[in-house]
Amino acid sequence: MLSDFLTTWLSRTYRLNAPHVSLLRAYTNDAYLVRTSTARYVMKLYAPGWRTNEAISWELELIAHLGQCGIPTPQPMTGPDGLPLQGVALDGTFRQAVLYPFADGEKPTPPFSPELYSREGRSIARLHAALDSFRSTHHRSHLDLDSLVWRPLEGIRALLPDHPAVPSMAASTETIAARMESYIASGLDHGPCHGDVTFDNVHMTRDGTFIWYDFDSGGPGWRTIDLQGWAAHHPDYGTRFDAFITGYREVRSLSAVDIAAAPFAHLAQEIWGIHVALYRHIAPGGIEAMYAHLQSESERIAARLRQLEAT
Repeated sequence: MLSDFLTTWLSRTYRLNAPHVSLLRAYTNDAYLVRTSTARYVMKLYAPGWRTNEAISWELELIAHLGQCGIPTPQPMTGPDGLPLQGVALDGTFRQAVLYPFADGEKPTPPFSPELYSREGRSIARLHAALDSFRSTHHRSHLDLDSLVWRPLEGIRALLPDHPAVPSMAASTETIAARMESYIASGLDHGPCHGDVTFDNVHMTRDGTFIWYDFDSGGPGWRTIDLQGWAAHHPDYGTRFDAFITGYREVRSLSAVDIAAAPFAHLAQEIWGIHVALYRHIAPGGIEAMYAHLQSESERIAARLRQLEAT
């Protein structure tokens, strides 16, 4: 059994005493909860071919930098070679693995008040401020228009060249890119960012401290990516965005251009996510599942653009 293999491997690699392994989440990467009699850990297994060692090393250096700056985030365990990045062969397939202590606190739960988003804004501002001084010896792909919209669009076209929603998706992509290009020309804050600021990737302690983890979607990019643009100008969630921005500005300066770009930066990430979902998760289900997903997603993106253009 896989769990038996991982138990043996964890015991040997990290000298854990009788660890119990259970799957937490399986998506692009797999996350396993690892329990011993005295502690809890999370083991992250990267999907085959998802990240290079160089890209993961960038991520690990960023996490170490945050720790050195006093930003609470779980610091990875090291293996027998003294390095946090380890490799394991599962069913003949090489997988990269990193083991983290389980983050203190718990995930925030509803109701999600404006005050919670204000706290989140302050937390992300502190994270960005700490990352202003981050420098890495490793390469990580930039979160730019090429990686977020143009290459994903070409990937979608290659997967489903005859899908009637492809022209709509292309039109939406062009609109998103045009808006982002105008904001970039006006000057956007740029630097390392988390890339996936959601309540799925944070624990909050009893004293209200936010502990961020899962920097897999991060990279050098526009900081507006981390500003909760999904909620901007939203009829139901706009107050959450406003509270987030207010909290952020209590800690770190933020321009009107960064704020205005946030919903379009989020949509750029959505184009990337649609391609990843189609290619890695929906394709095994067959062409009909891929057709249905692209149809619904293209309609959702177009509707959001119409809503933004009306504000």
